[in-house]
Amino acid sequence: MGGGPQRYLYPKEVWSPTGGPWAYPRNWKVNTAIGFCGMMLVHYTIYRLTAHKEERQAPAMAIPWRPSLKVKDEE
Repeated sequence: MGGGPQRYLYPKEVWSPTGGPWAYPRNWKVNTAIGFCGMMLVHYTIYRLTAHKEERQAPAMAIPWRPSLKVKDEE
């Protein structure tokens, strides 16, 4: 009685890329942390590159949190 569904029998020779039923790798937390840090590094690098190349024709208003924003002089 109770306790959720019981694990049912399944053939052991069945393979799936996700690990099959009840996949629970031992170091999933470490793998998740490494993947998350890798994604954050890529996102931060892309952000820094695009922010460095960003130019505006005329500032609409002062942006206090972006003092490094370059304003292109009109020629």
